[in-house]
Amino acid sequence: MSVSVKTAKKIGLFSAISILIGSVIGIGIFFKNNTVFQNNDNNAIGVLISWILASVISLAAAYSFSELGLNHRNGSGIGGVVEKHLGHKFGRFISFNNSFFYFGILNLAVAIFSAESIVNIFMENQSITIHFAAIMTIGLALIFIFVVFNYLSLKWSTIFQVVSTILKFLPLSMVAIAGLVYGIMHPNLSLFNPSSEHGSLSINGILSSIPAILFAYDSFLGVASLQGEMENPRKKVPLTIVVGMGICIIMYLFITIGQIMVNSGTAGGVFQIIFANNPVAAHAFSVFINVFILICVLGVLNSLVLVSLRTNLYAVKHRIYYGYWWFNKMNTSDLKIGMIVALFIYTFWWIILMIPSAILNTDAFVDGISNFPTLFMFAIYGTVILKGFINRFDKRVHVIKMPGFMFIAPIAIIGCYLAFGYQFFYFFSINAFLHPFEKINWGLFKAGTYTIKAYMGSICFLTMLLAFSVLPLINDSLIKLRYKKMNLPKNNLLVKELII
Repeated sequence: MSVSVKTAKKIGLFSAISILIGSVIGIGIFFKNNTVFQNNDNNAIGVLISWILASVISLAAAYSFSELGLNHRNGSGIGGVVEKHLGHKFGRFISFNNSFFYFGILNLAVAIFSAESIVNIFMENQSITIHFAAIMTIGLALIFIFVVFNYLSLKWSTIFQVVSTILKFLPLSMVAIAGLVYGIMHPNLSLFNPSSEHGSLSINGILSSIPAILFAYDSFLGVASLQGEMENPRKKVPLTIVVGMGICIIMYLFITIGQIMVNSGTAGGVFQIIFANNPVAAHAFSVFINVFILICVLGVLNSLVLVSLRTNLYAVKHRIYYGYWWFNKMNTSDLKIGMIVALFIYTFWWIILMIPSAILNTDAFVDGISNFPTLFMFAIYGTVILKGFINRFDKRVHVIKMPGFMFIAPIAIIGCYLAFGYQFFYFFSINAFLHPFEKINWGLFKAGTYTIKAYMGSICFLTMLLAFSVLPLINDSLIKLRYKKMNLPKNNLLVKELII
C-alpha cells in the first residue's frame, strides 16, 4: 500500500497525540523507574529531582524543536531538521543513525521487553524458568508481526494506537492512586519518612538516572516523521509535541510519587505491598497489572514501528542506505520497501544483542544498551537546538519564531549536553576507571545472578558510541566504491552528497 495524500488525512491531531503518548508513556515508567530508585538508593528527594530534571530537559527540547521547523520531506524526521539547520552531510549522518541505530535498537529492545511481559503473565511461578535467548526470539517474532501489521493497514494501526493509549491510563492511574492513598494511610512506608531505609541525596545518583528517564520520554520527535500524513503539519506537529509531552510529564510525576509513597520502584510492586497480607488479591492484581502493562508496551511498539517504517523509506528514497538502488528498482509499494529494510535492521541488532545476552542468560545488556541510542540522540538534539539559537542572530534559516524560545532553548542545550557529558566524561570513563568492578544497575525482569560491572558498561558504551560514529561512514564508503566502479566523477551530485 503506497501512502498517498488522501491516506495521510487519516492521521489527525488526536491520533497524532495518541501516537506520541503511545510511544512515550508506558515502557519507561514500567520498566525503567526501578533503576532510578536504585541509582538514588531509594532517596525520595533524589528520585523526584531526577524526574523533574529530566522532564525539564525533555520539555525544553520538545518546545525548542517547535521553532526549528519541520522539513517538507515526508519521513525525514530529525534527519530533515538537522539537514535544514546543519547542512546536507550532517543531516545524512543523522538520518542513517536515526533509522538504523536509534529505531533499530530501541524498537527491538521494546519488543524484547514485551516478550518479557508475556512471560511474566504466563510463567509467574518463579519455579518455572525460561532461557533469555528464548525470550529474545519471542521479541524478534513480535516486532516482525507489528512490522507486517503496520504494512498491511495504517488505518487499523492508528486505531490500535488510540485504543492502547486509552487503555494504558487504567493501570497507570491505578498505580498512582493506589500508591498515594495507601501511602497516606500508612505513612511509615513512605520514602519521605525520615525513618525509612534510604541513602543520602547524591548528585551522582541523580545524574546517573537521567538516561533511564530520557528513555522514558524519548520518541517525542517521532511524530515529525509522520508530518506528510497529517493535516496541516506545520501547525499540528508542534502542538502535538507540546501537548503530548505535557500530558506525559504530569502522568510520570504522578505515578512516581505514588511509588515513593509505598517504597516500590516497580508498578507491580505497589500492589504486592498493598496486599502483602492477602496472597490471593496480590496475585489477582499482579496478573491484572501485567496484562495491561503488556497492552501498554505493545502500544509503544506499534507506534515506534509505525514511525520507523517511514524513516526507513526516507533513507532508501534519498540514497542514504547502501543498496538503495536495489530497492528503487523493485516493482513494489513504498511501504513494503520500508518493511523489508526494517526486518533486516531488527535482525542485525538482534544478533548483536543475542550474543552476550544468551551467553550470560540475562536481560541486563538489552536494558543498559537500550539507553544509549536515546542518550546519543539527546546530544544531537542539543547541537541542533544550539544551531537554532544561533540562527536567531544570523538568520540563515527561515523559521516561525516561537515565544520564549530564547529563554527555553539554553535550558534544552545545557540539559542535553549535561545528560550526555556526565555519562561520557564521568560515569563510563573516570568512574569506570576508578571503580572498574563496581556494580551498575542494569537488568529488568531477568537480570539473573550475573553482576554487570562498571568496566563492562564502559566497554558497551564506548563500543556503541563508536558504532554510532563509524557506521554511517562505512555505509558511505561502500556507496562511494560503487560510484567509483561506475566511473562517476568527483563533481557528480551523487558523489558530492556523501559524508566522505
